Amino acid sequence: HYDFLVSFITYEAFGTDLQSWGSNNYSTYLLLPAGMEIAKIAAQIPDFIARHHPDGEAAVGRTTLNFMNLRDIHLHSQLD
Repeated sequence: HYDFLVSFITYEAFGTDLQSWGSNNYSTYLLLPAGMEIAKIAAQIPDFIARHHPDGEAAVGRTTLNFMNLRDIHLHSQLD
């Protein structure tokens, strides 16, 4: 039962939430190559944030990206 249903085009008119780093309404899924270690990807995240976040280097300490095995998301996710 939904309180309301809105298209993304309509939702976008309400503000910049779709472009905001502070929005945690959506999940992104990655398919990593066989043998790729998540620790190797995670180690690159601070530099990624510094390059792409509007606040640059200042955002590194307050912005987090979390990785979780797809099998664990439904029952074991403690992320907001």
